[in-house]
Amino acid sequence: MRRWLISIPVILIIAVVIHADYHLARPAIHHWSFGLWWHWASCAAVFALAGGYLAWRWPVDRWRAAAVNVTLGFVGGQVIEPLLEGVPFGEGIRWDVPPDRWEAFGLCAAAGIVSLVIVLALWRGRRT
Repeated sequence: MRRWLISIPVILIIAVVIHADYHLARPAIHHWSFGLWWHWASCAAVFALAGGYLAWRWPVDRWRAAAVNVTLGFVGGQVIEPLLEGVPFGEGIRWDVPPDRWEAFGLCAAAGIVSLVIVLALWRGRRT
């Protein structure tokens, strides 16, 4: 029987850290923003923890599980969340994602994927 390689908590945590990373990265002149140049460090840490959990949960299929969960987290955090960001404020769906958000996402994704790959490659946990 085929197992689902999806972890809802991991997907949600990745989506949330991508959103939070944007607030850490964008200039402090905006509300709830910090303008940190090292904002990507939070992504590296969270992706490493997610990689450890996914490798522990699916040791044989850890690479596929990571690909599925990270992709869904990216879609949630960088596609769905920005589109729906204005809905609670009565602004409707936002189709324009600012370039600085894409830049922050790129750095977050790069740092996160590197740390995730390192954890998955070095994983020596259970093999069942």
